[in-house]
Amino acid sequence: MDQLSIYQKVFTPFLSPTQQEILKRYVGKKIETHFDGGYPEAEYQRCLLSYEQLHIPIPIVCLHATYDTKYYNLSHRDALGAMMHMGIERQTFGDIIVEHGDVYIFVSKEIVKYVQRELVKIGRCPVQFEVGQAPQKKELQLQYQTHMVSSLRLDALVASLTHLARQKAQSLVRDGRVKVNHLVVEDLAYICDNKSILISIRGYGRFVVNDTGRKTKSNRFVLEVGKYE
Repeated sequence: MDQLSIYQKVFTPFLSPTQQEILKRYVGKKIETHFDGGYPEAEYQRCLLSYEQLHIPIPIVCLHATYDTKYYNLSHRDALGAMMHMGIERQTFGDIIVEHGDVYIFVSKEIVKYVQRELVKIGRCPVQFEVGQAPQKKELQLQYQTHMVSSLRLDALVASLTHLARQKAQSLVRDGRVKVNHLVVEDLAYICDNKSILISIRGYGRFVVNDTGRKTKSNRFVLEVGKYE
């Protein structure tokens, strides 16, 4: 925040979803925030902090390379490993998208030349990165189901979403495997009383949980749950 008082605007490094939520809570309504990760569905994003609303682009560049699918089968892990092996700090680049024959890496403007010069192989696969456009991402499909739960406590919701016994669901929460709106929550009694929340359960997937405001005759809460496929 000291930087902000001097320069009037500050660009953060790339932030994880958890870091983004923490930043939003920290600055509150005192400071304007604008997030961007290079494309609409980005998970890792930079933030423009300012005392007034500014409409200026955040310096993010999409680097794109192609590879021959006849001989190589690359994964997100391969590309991430190649970037980390070069000693590049995680906060200087954002999402990595690996599709059939294409690799996209969203980076801070400052490291564009370095990545182009140094990242010439992913594993054994030769690559050459050029400045490009973000890919057209397909919308994630949600498969909706109705869930009825006795309580809006987190452990009750996790048990319903995973179809596990309450005790096993509680272990998932205690072990830090459950996130609510991108933040790890280990409190079993945490009340999920927002109209719509995102719950991520490691090993089980991501769910959008919508409270319909209705109850059954037996006083159970009726929820509409969408699971990302």
